[in-house]
Amino acid sequence: MAPSSLALKRRWDFLKPWCQVLQRRISYVWPLREEEVWVIQRRRLEVYLPTRHDVTESFWEAPQSLYCNDQDFQSCFQKVREALAILAAVAHVDQVGWRYLLAEHCDVDLGIEGQEVFEEDLPAEFVLYFLQDEKNIPSLS
Repeated sequence: MAPSSLALKRRWDFLKPWCQVLQRRISYVWPLREEEVWVIQRRRLEVYLPTRHDVTESFWEAPQSLYCNDQDFQSCFQKVREALAILAAVAHVDQVGWRYLLAEHCDVDLGIEGQEVFEEDLPAEFVLYFLQDEKNIPSLS
């Protein structure tokens, strides 16, 4: 028997601050390149990691920093790493809790049970992306 949403909320909502770190950084999508579709026949969790500089402004100009200082960048990067590690740990002990956190607090669209794209087992495997311009993170809606 699956736990109720109230039971899941009581059990896992203390992790909400870590999940919020990932809200605009994580999505559950099909691979975009055709060769990947043949290898991986399921959707995957893609995570966009923070970067220090925006180097897309101009080839000739110095890159613009996205953070006030190196400590701010390191702090942001560490929070993302911690959030991913915590979510992976939850996935290993409670698959229902893992799905709850992704859907409710990370804003990941996992599909609806009964849909063709809905997957029962969702492994804690992430594809990590380093973007040079955080403003260009694909829309995750």
